[in-house]
Amino acid sequence: MSFAALPEDPAARVTRVVLPGRILLLRATGEIDIDTAPLLRAALRPGRQHLTIVDLSSLSFADCALLRVLVPARFRSRLVLVAGRRHKVRRLFACTCTDRLFTFAPDVDTALRMAIGTAPPRTPEAAWNGRL
Repeated sequence: MSFAALPEDPAARVTRVVLPGRILLLRATGEIDIDTAPLLRAALRPGRQHLTIVDLSSLSFADCALLRVLVPARFRSRLVLVAGRRHKVRRLFACTCTDRLFTFAPDVDTALRMAIGTAPPRTPEAAWNGRL
């Protein structure tokens, strides 16, 4: 397992952890907006990962800049997003109908179980409706 914190911005931080099985875990904290989105974009750089888990549960704010990073990344790698079903960032996905593009997990442990096949994948609709 390797661990790297990307260059810091006072408003945001993205931590990148490479796990066994070619799983990339990214943890974003703070705010993702037009000024801080490049941190997340850099962390999502193409690599040899089989799956990328992006933990959004510690974000205090996100706007469409988050979507401008995640939507293209979704087509390059299999993504699982972590955000509790009532987390404010989830509203961004629902309001823009981009929630249908992603698989959501309520926490990192569930996302990892989904990655290794011990938890069934959840549809965005099930995640949004609280049936996780």
